[in-house]
Amino acid sequence: MASLAMKLLDHDPNGDETNSGAMDEQDIFDCISTMLGQEEHYLCHDYLSGQVAAALHNKKGDAIDESCRSKMCEWIFHVIDSTRLQRETASVAMAFLDRFLCTNSQRASKASSDRKEYQLAGESSRAYITLSIS
Repeated sequence: MASLAMKLLDHDPNGDETNSGAMDEQDIFDCISTMLGQEEHYLCHDYLSGQVAAALHNKKGDAIDESCRSKMCEWIFHVIDSTRLQRETASVAMAFLDRFLCTNSQRASKASSDRKEYQLAGESSRAYITLSIS
């Protein structure tokens, strides 16, 4: 079975479709089902609600909380404004950071419980977005 990308490449932009490359209803259904499955996997949730309890049990007090996220957001906007980039860049960087922290990865778990790791993750998301649009 040909991949979705191959079928899209075979599609003629003039409206003519080759028989071997046309997408049928089942292919479209499969594509949409796959996208919906990925969307559920990357769905954001309130990762800070669990951090309140973790902060109470963390002896170092390094777990992130709402004030950490607010400070990170302010800092990212400050960097974006001082470099004269579009403010939307900061919003996308925060969205990347939030989505990363919502994953079940070991690295995200570490960033959720250690402020230094959280700062590194925030800077990484900001730098990635800034470099992507440059």
